[in-house]
Amino acid sequence: MFETLFIPMFLAAIVLMLKPGPHFLAMTSLAADGRWRTMSVFWASATIASTLNYFLLLGGLSLIPEGSGMIYIFIKSTAAIFFVSMGISDLQKASDVDYAAVEKRKETITKADFFNALATGALTALSNPFVILFVLTAIPAITGQTSFNFWEIAIVRSAVIAADIVVLLCFCTPLLVMHKKLNHKFIVKVKYISALLMIGIGIFLFISMITQWDLYGSGLLSKQ
Repeated sequence: MFETLFIPMFLAAIVLMLKPGPHFLAMTSLAADGRWRTMSVFWASATIASTLNYFLLLGGLSLIPEGSGMIYIFIKSTAAIFFVSMGISDLQKASDVDYAAVEKRKETITKADFFNALATGALTALSNPFVILFVLTAIPAITGQTSFNFWEIAIVRSAVIAADIVVLLCFCTPLLVMHKKLNHKFIVKVKYISALLMIGIGIFLFISMITQWDLYGSGLLSKQ
């Protein structure tokens, strides 16, 4: 059971993780900005929330409460607000560079930053339209199953997490290393780009909330 589920799902998840969605863009933009502590909090929060989402969605449609599509709409709107507010805040602080922190590759993270990253990571995982479609359409197609027990869901989720770690290590590690060697002007530009990406993710989630193409495609919302 492990080999027949883990390997196909790992390979499929690699492709999913390479797609420039909210999760990938958030992690790479934080890495380019040298914010590894925020990255860690964001990733841990997103992984835990996404795991709960996997068990809820793959556990069977009978476990999903009626009107759950509206729940995802609310989550998306909240996530969009978080990303836009984080991006605007970063834009305002983009020109402030802590040279000592850059030199030592350290990041000062306040309590507000911690909870902001925690909330944003969870909301992003729960509202990511690519993940919702992947879980409800791609996973059953790849595995040839429409019913999953606890251990099968755990194997599928482990494969996706492993793929996520591999992709993020390949992309984020070089960005974090390069950040230490960048000059002041380039760091400021990166911080502006990072902030704009955050705002862009928020706008993407807002558009997804309006169109609801993922919820219609997965059957969580009816067109009637």
